[in-house]
Amino acid sequence: MDLSTLLAETAPRPSVLSDEALARAAARVDAEVRTASQRVHVIRRAKRRRRVAAASFVSVAAAAALVIAPTVDLGGGRLESAEAAAVLVSAAAAAGDQAGGWPDAAYWHVVSTQEYDGVTYPRQMWRGRIADSAIQDTFAFDVGPELSGADGVYTVGVGPAIFAYVDWAGLYALPTDPTELEHALRNMGEGHGPDPDSQLWSDIGELQRETPAPPALRAVLWTVASRIPGVVLVGDVTDSTGRPGVAVERDMTEDGWSRERYIIDRATGDLLEEVSFDSDDTVVYRMTVLSQGPADSAPPADPPVCGPGSVPERSC
Repeated sequence: MDLSTLLAETAPRPSVLSDEALARAAARVDAEVRTASQRVHVIRRAKRRRRVAAASFVSVAAAAALVIAPTVDLGGGRLESAEAAAVLVSAAAAAGDQAGGWPDAAYWHVVSTQEYDGVTYPRQMWRGRIADSAIQDTFAFDVGPELSGADGVYTVGVGPAIFAYVDWAGLYALPTDPTELEHALRNMGEGHGPDPDSQLWSDIGELQRETPAPPALRAVLWTVASRIPGVVLVGDVTDSTGRPGVAVERDMTEDGWSRERYIIDRATGDLLEEVSFDSDDTVVYRMTVLSQGPADSAPPADPPVCGPGSVPERSC
């Protein structure tokens, strides 16, 4: 979808719409397009050594990981292969133990925050199974008070949800055998990203982050992640809200991306936060998932800034 189309389909009811406001609207929407089409892929180097996965992670997970690859001390508090794989296998076990499955829900509602340039912005999404999705994103769409909706929040309407490469039904049709799922994801991601392993790591994060994936699929996604080379264990951390978790990351800076860290809830296997860092260890993007679950309805979209349906009508 190009910028003109997005502008034609998104925006609240303006009273006085200046050229400056339109320019700010275009800049914000363009930022959301870039974010949606290619998420920043970076991870920060951990600053403290954490050698041992917590005892709450079952020993069978560690044993399973040990046959995958040996442990390599990379310095800077990062441990590669066996211990990182143990964390991910244990996360798979925790995720698989959760209740749920929402193949017929109307929407998937996600409350989160995003951080850019040290500033945190609230975000809500209602991802529609059949109906159009709705987004309230104050980073991408906070284009001035004259462009706020009647409720004071700018709600953007987009099409039904797509999760990585699949729609809602396709998400529930993905295989739950690790080998089959890895094969399917690698096929769908072929030609994307700098290399297949980096693309797979990114796609797994996307499918964990804001989707109605059932527990069985979430479990297998972490199992597949445990097999990706180059993943390292950072250790116990807290996310931006202070929630405890365990962090794993993968460095993709040499491939032109960056380093991407996933903070996982040990008890549930949920992805709490994704943090992206550049090669200078500066946070360039952070998404913190505060809550997510099924919903019966979504807020209506505000009128577009320009084009058909704009009020007052204005050409783009």
